[in-house]
Amino acid sequence: STWSGFQNEGAITNATIELDASSIVGGWLGWFPVCPSGETTSLIEWDLTTPNGFGKINSGGGIEGRSRQVQYQIRRVGETDPLINDYYTIAGASRDQLGWSPQVSIANGRYEMRVRRIGAEDTATDSMDTINWFGLKSLLPTPTSYAGITTLALTLTGSDTIASQTENKINVVPQRKLQIVQNGAFTTALYPTNDIAPVVRYIAHSVGYGDDQIDIAELIRLDAIWKARGDTFKYIYDSNVVVRDAINTALNVGFSEMTVNHGKIKPVRDEPRDMLNAHMYTPQNMTKTLKTSFSVVTPEESDGIRVTYVDEDTWEEATVLCLLPTDTGFKLDEITIDGVTTRDKAYQLGMRQRSIQFHRRKKYSFSTEMDALNSEYWSTAMLGDDIPSYAQSGIMWSIQTQGADKALIQSSEMFTWKDGASHVISWRKSNGKIAGPFPCTKVNDFYLLATIGTEPLPTINGTQEPPHLLFGTSTEYGYPAIVTKVAPSGRFDIAVEAVNYNANVYAYDDAAADN
Repeated sequence: STWSGFQNEGAITNATIELDASSIVGGWLGWFPVCPSGETTSLIEWDLTTPNGFGKINSGGGIEGRSRQVQYQIRRVGETDPLINDYYTIAGASRDQLGWSPQVSIANGRYEMRVRRIGAEDTATDSMDTINWFGLKSLLPTPTSYAGITTLALTLTGSDTIASQTENKINVVPQRKLQIVQNGAFTTALYPTNDIAPVVRYIAHSVGYGDDQIDIAELIRLDAIWKARGDTFKYIYDSNVVVRDAINTALNVGFSEMTVNHGKIKPVRDEPRDMLNAHMYTPQNMTKTLKTSFSVVTPEESDGIRVTYVDEDTWEEATVLCLLPTDTGFKLDEITIDGVTTRDKAYQLGMRQRSIQFHRRKKYSFSTEMDALNSEYWSTAMLGDDIPSYAQSGIMWSIQTQGADKALIQSSEMFTWKDGASHVISWRKSNGKIAGPFPCTKVNDFYLLATIGTEPLPTINGTQEPPHLLFGTSTEYGYPAIVTKVAPSGRFDIAVEAVNYNANVYAYDDAAADN
């Protein structure tokens, strides 16, 4: 308050004004977050370097030391005012690159940081004064677990005898922990397992399906079969795959595949079956005549299969030949089976495929009204047609008990009996399934006597359609088949496709590899 101002005023000429560069401040670098999103930290470390050395070369060629200040500010993410505003001093005298890593302890939280130098850079040729902000790090809390991930800690002892590209590589054979089937139900706890059923259920759950959208009862039934056979699934899904394909990859090792039945995911297994629960279809309920196609063996066809799989001992690809007794192996089909790691299992799956090629050569197609809705994919069916001297069909007009285990049956048609042959009769029950076949003998042109044992008599009273009959010799009374397609068209037209059932398809399901 006592200063009266400048005493000397006026023009000044030929003046040289020098600015003290030590007071110049540079522009801020930042703000930069100090830790990843969702993480917090209580310790921050940042790195400074002088890439060209630090100091000033004097007239004698020596290096004079120097020091610089770097200002830094730290604030909480989302706030505007710095929580820390401080300076860090660096000093040195060296032609070599120098570095500093100051640390800042702070209350745990999420922060961001910025930095600037104090004093302009001395750019003289004899000066080394470049400062770089090189890195920003934070100490994150040490996790005690990783959700959904199994961790493994190892100490490796190596030597220069191991190639550098492999010395840090580790082969692991993991076993997934899933909910498994115990006592006829899936557990809530997780267990290490290579079973097929848990994988199928897990994949379905992973895309949002619940147990109410899976045929759990059938999955549990098949689980018992797979376990008894030793069928396991060992595979890594290492790329994106359609859910249906992922499930089928697992089911394939158990001779099964996925279908959707009444809105539910259902596994179906191609397995040995009898025709006792087959649905019966004859000209009596077919709206289009049964058509049969048959493919004969030609010289152009393959006569064997080579299966490629990953061997569990070497974890390398291996192959096994699958040949029927009549095969020469001259022309082979090549297939790869995922999830199988033993030679015997690869052989069994390959022999199943080869047996299908050789023994399933008939295809059937026909149509019904709504009757065929009884059948589903891979269910059994007994088919009849109107070819003379083979299976014959008719309508049951009446049935009466005859003694303890016999019944007198009246047919709408005259059946043709073959001399010296044993004959059988079957009928279609009200649920569409077959009853029989039962041995029978001729009474007259329209009546026969059948030995039915304890089979309940069907109801014939005019209130519902009477049973259909299927008649023939004991070896030629119908075509056993497996349904491969049921396709409704409109309200009263159901198209059906099927293939012939042949027990020889399953002859090698338990075989050991012979090569």
